[in-house]
Amino acid sequence: MSEITYAYLRKLQNEEKESMILTDLTDNFYDKLNKFIKEKKETVENEKSMNNLREFENTVKLLRSIFQIRQQKILLRAIQSGGEDKEGMTKEEIELFTQIKQLMSSHTQIFESVLEKRKEQPKAQFKKIKILKNVPAYTGADGSIYGPFKPEQEKELPETEVNFLLKADMAKLGE
Repeated sequence: MSEITYAYLRKLQNEEKESMILTDLTDNFYDKLNKFIKEKKETVENEKSMNNLREFENTVKLLRSIFQIRQQKILLRAIQSGGEDKEGMTKEEIELFTQIKQLMSSHTQIFESVLEKRKEQPKAQFKKIKILKNVPAYTGADGSIYGPFKPEQEKELPETEVNFLLKADMAKLGE
């Protein structure tokens, strides 16, 4: 590919749609694309015809489609591949791929640390309480939903929830 044309972009879009792998692009593809768009924009501004404007808008739609398809492929590759499969990517896309991989790795580490903490945590201690006031449903420290509770109800809840309700004067320790 020496020059970018609308026909070339249309062909690229079709190749991207039909294939699960990224279509190979030259390393300077985005530089050439930038030049192409700049020329199209200048043509629209200088000649001010509806045909040129429509052609420019169609080109932009086409490019959005190509970028979206390529981004989806890169995202899927980053999620699915444990390796460094960067085949068919431009330098800009490799940067995106690397950032996604880093983000995914960071998120995975957070998830793994949460799992490890759950393994380490001892079973919650339960205490009996008597409800003193109306307590609307709420999300507890463990992520579970507690309530709603009504006065005079007796409940057995995890110690963290008991402490919360005691401090808020919504309950007292049961017998």
